[in-house]
Amino acid sequence: MKISWFVPPVSKYSLLPDWISRKMRIGYYHYDHVPGSVYLRCSLLIYYLEEQGIRCYLNNPSADADIAVFVRWQDEQAYQELQRQKGKGRVTVFDQVINYFDVAGIFPGNYGSTEEQKAQILQMVNSVDAFTCSSEFIRQRANQQGITGHYIPETVDLRHFRDYKKKESFHKKSITAIWSGQPVKATELSELIPLLQKRDISLTVIASRKPDISGPFECIPYSYNTFPQSILAGDVCVSPRKTDNTYDLGHSYWKIGTFMVCGVPALAAPIPSYVEAIGKTGGGRICESTADWESALDYIAENRDVLWEWSQAAREGMIAHYSTENVVKQYIALFEKLLDSRKS
Repeated sequence: MKISWFVPPVSKYSLLPDWISRKMRIGYYHYDHVPGSVYLRCSLLIYYLEEQGIRCYLNNPSADADIAVFVRWQDEQAYQELQRQKGKGRVTVFDQVINYFDVAGIFPGNYGSTEEQKAQILQMVNSVDAFTCSSEFIRQRANQQGITGHYIPETVDLRHFRDYKKKESFHKKSITAIWSGQPVKATELSELIPLLQKRDISLTVIASRKPDISGPFECIPYSYNTFPQSILAGDVCVSPRKTDNTYDLGHSYWKIGTFMVCGVPALAAPIPSYVEAIGKTGGGRICESTADWESALDYIAENRDVLWEWSQAAREGMIAHYSTENVVKQYIALFEKLLDSRKS
């Protein structure tokens, strides 16, 4: 099996020769250079797929491939390349991590979903042999549009997230809550910070720069290479998030999953993928209201042993359900099924 992957061009080269494609596969094309979702749903997978003997190409339209996969690339240039790949007889797949089936508008910080993006995603999904996505919520929204989708979760790479919390690390005098994300989205913490302060729970934020939010917190600079060690500075991951719009509801579990695989349990808003991850692992608690947040914070403050119990459940569950080694098998199974369907 040979797969040609197409992602949004990140340099002046929109069409890459194979030697650049291979250079990118062996290390240049890493998480700090591209959107995280492109790394998780393309670059990272390539390593594991090639170990299974599956030859992969990246942004190489002339590659002699069996399957062409488009990841988070849905503009007119992507559509034209998709048509060229179809013309060459390739099985085609389109993958998206954001719910563009609904128009939520643009939020402060310049993120969200627009009519143009909805038109683009519909054009792509109606032209491919298969549509894959990173959350069950997006799959369901696609289904409501008459589109059959395949939910394949994002993955945690155990070769990268090797370190994890030990029992003794939860025996500190105080508890540290921890959050990671884009600085502009740290406003999600605004209502939570007073609740943490009231209980003498400190807050650590991992971000590319210090967010502009009020209240005391420590900021650790984000880098993919140092992220696993930075995670260990926290005792419990906190992830409040808006649930009143279809943009946020479509997000994957990744925001809490990286912490959970390192043994840092999560307290999180009822985003469907968060509910799924915590439900499958038992590594935390869902908080649907301010009262739920207060109750959960009081619970861990008064029952330190539960953090260790949740820690073990979180790591074991994440490995079982979301490790790259296991999830990549879902991709292979889908690709083989698509190829078999083409032959029959």
